[in-house]
Amino acid sequence: MILKETTAVAAPPAVVYRFFEEMEDNYVEWHPDHITFRWTEGTGLEPGAEAYFKERIAGKV
Repeated sequence: MILKETTAVAAPPAVVYRFFEEMEDNYVEWHPDHITFRWTEGTGLEPGAEAYFKERIAGKV
């Protein structure tokens, strides 16, 4: 069995990329279980960029 999930985003690519480039501003607003986000190496969608994030999954951090 193969499960597949897809999401259609009704926005031009530039808007989607900007959302991820500005993740520090968008992360907490994106989902109520998101707690914090920060870039630890580089920023945005540049090659090698790394991030730290904290969120709740099934009620646990």
